[in-house]
Amino acid sequence: MLAYLLLAGRDGAPVDEALIHRFDLDTPPEVPFHPDQRIVWRSPDGSRVFFGWQAFTEVAGIRSHWLVDDRGLTAFSGCCWPAGAGWNHGSGQSWASQLHAWLERKHDLPELRDELFGHFTVISLPSQGTGWLLPDFGSVDQLFTADGDRFTAVSNRAGLCATAISRPSAIPERSLMGAGWLVCDGWILDEESGYWNVHRPLTGGYVVVEPGGVRVIEPARPSFLLPKPGDASVSYDMLLDEVDRDVRSSIRAMADLPLDERVVALSGGKDSRTLTAIIIDEGLHDRFRFVTYGSPERADVLAARQLAHRFGLDWQMIDASDRSPEAELDSLRGHAALREGMNSGWSTMEPPVFEPGISVFGVLGEALRWGPVSMTGIDASDVDDLIQRIDRKRPLDRLGILRSECRSYYRNERAHLIRRLAVHGEPMQTVSTLAYHEGLVRGRNGPDTAWSPRLRLNPFLTPVCMRANHRLPAAQRPDIRFHLDLQRRCDRSLSMLPLADAVWSEASYAHLPDATDYRRMQPLYSSSPAGRTWRLKRYADYQPLMERYLLDRDNPIHAIVDEQRLIERIGMGDANAGRTRLIWNALTAAIWMGGHERPVRLARSQNG
Repeated sequence: MLAYLLLAGRDGAPVDEALIHRFDLDTPPEVPFHPDQRIVWRSPDGSRVFFGWQAFTEVAGIRSHWLVDDRGLTAFSGCCWPAGAGWNHGSGQSWASQLHAWLERKHDLPELRDELFGHFTVISLPSQGTGWLLPDFGSVDQLFTADGDRFTAVSNRAGLCATAISRPSAIPERSLMGAGWLVCDGWILDEESGYWNVHRPLTGGYVVVEPGGVRVIEPARPSFLLPKPGDASVSYDMLLDEVDRDVRSSIRAMADLPLDERVVALSGGKDSRTLTAIIIDEGLHDRFRFVTYGSPERADVLAARQLAHRFGLDWQMIDASDRSPEAELDSLRGHAALREGMNSGWSTMEPPVFEPGISVFGVLGEALRWGPVSMTGIDASDVDDLIQRIDRKRPLDRLGILRSECRSYYRNERAHLIRRLAVHGEPMQTVSTLAYHEGLVRGRNGPDTAWSPRLRLNPFLTPVCMRANHRLPAAQRPDIRFHLDLQRRCDRSLSMLPLADAVWSEASYAHLPDATDYRRMQPLYSSSPAGRTWRLKRYADYQPLMERYLLDRDNPIHAIVDEQRLIERIGMGDANAGRTRLIWNALTAAIWMGGHERPVRLARSQNG
C-alpha cells in the first residue's frame, strides 16, 4: 500500500522548505496506515518533491512501490502488472524495479495503461525533463490535484492535497457539494472530492510534470471506448474469444501470486458466477476460497451454497446479522475515513482491518451485461431526450430529501457530464452506458478498490472487457449473453443452476438449441423475511445511531437537506432494502461532513 504526495513548484520555482517540512514525517495524519518505509525525493533543481509512505509490501511479493536511481524516480500506487503475463515472482526483484525495466521498453504514454492490468497510478519523475502520473484507464485508482499559491499538489489522498494548500495548523474545509453527491447517488460523480479546492481529473485524464509546473491532460475520447474511432465493430464471436482469453489470463496471474489467501466474493448473481466458472474450468479452484455475505435464508446465500456444494468449493458464509449498532457505526466511521467521504459506506461488509491476501470481485461484470440504466439511450432521439430518460430511469435524490435548488444543481451537473460524453458522435445508447460506467467504475468502486484493507482485484476491470459491448454495432449489443456464453464454455450445468432473484434474459439464450431449458429456469428467492439484508432486518436497532448524526442540526448537511422530509424518510427507512441503502448514503455524508469519521491506521495483526 502506498500513499504519496508530489509538490511541484510553479514556473520551475523550488518548493518552499517550510512546506516540505510539514510533510517530512514518518506518519502524517492523512496516511491511513502505519508506514514501514518512507521516502523524500527531490529533483536537482528543487522544483519537484515526492513524498512516499508504504506498508504491507510483502503482500503478493510487491517488496517496494518505488525505485530511485541516478535518472530519477519510478513508483506506483495500487496494483499493476503486465496484462496477461504478470511479474516474475522468483526473480528477487521488487515490482517497482520490474516496472521500471518494463517502462524503458515503452514509449506511447496514453496507450501504456492499456497494457497493464489492475488499478494503479504509475509515476515517473526524471531528475531532469518531463515526468508524469498515469492512472489506470478507468481512473479507478484515486488521483487528486490542488493548486497552492506557488505550487501544485498531486496525491492519491485528497487530504494530503487539502493540507498542502491550507494554512499551517488549519483544518482543511470539507466539501458540502461533494457530500451532496453521496445523498444524491451514493458516490461523487464529477471532478469534486471530499474537500473544497481538491479536484479529480476527468476519467482517463493524467498529469504531466513539466519544468514549468503541472499540467492535467484530459482524454481525447472517453477511456471506455477504443482510443481511436474507426473499425471498432467486430463480430460477437471474436469479442467473446477476446473476453474469454482476457479474463482467464487475469485469473491465472492472480493464482500465480505468491499468496496464501485468495478470496472470491461469490454472490448469487451472474458476475461472480462467471468468474467462478472460469476458475473451475482452469482447474484453479483449489487456490481460491469463496465467501458469500448474508444470512442463511438470503437468496444469494442459497444460490452460492448450491453452486459451492455442486463443485466442491472451499466456501464460507459470513452473516453480519448479529453486528451490534456500535460495531456497525464503528465500521461506517472507518469507511468514511479510509475513503475520505468519496462514497457511501453501504458496501462495507467488514471492519477495516488489514489482511495479507487478495479479494477477487466481479461487480464490474456489469460492463459485459448492459442493464436497464446502461441501455436507457436505445430509443433516445438526441442528447436532451437522453438526459430526460436517464433522469426518469435513475433519478438523483430518490429519497427526496435535498432542497429543490440543490437537487437541480446535481441534475445539471450530471446533464453536463452526459453532454460532454455525447460530443464524440457515438450512438445515444453508447452515451448512456458511458455515463453509467463513469459513476459505477470510478465513483462507486474506485475508492473501495484503492483503499481496501485487503488487495482488491477485478478481472472484469480491463480495457478488453469494458470496451467489448462498445465494439459491437449498436443493434447487436447483448444484454447478458456474454456471461451465459462464458459459463456454457466452462460447464453448461453451472449455467443451469438457479440465480438469486433473477433469470437469464430471453435475448441471451434465444439463439441456443436448448433455449427451452433456460426458459424453464426459476430464480431462487430468500426463503423468509429473515433473508433480508441485516441492515434492513435490524433497522430499528440501528435507527438511533442514524438519528444521532442525521438529525443533528449543527451538521453541515442541514444546509442542503429538507429537515422535515429527512425525518419522514428515516421513519420509513425499513420499507425495503433500497430505502435503507439511501438512508445509509445520507448517513455516510453526515458522518463525513460532521467530522465524525474514525481515523484509520491499518496495521498488521499481532499474529501477522
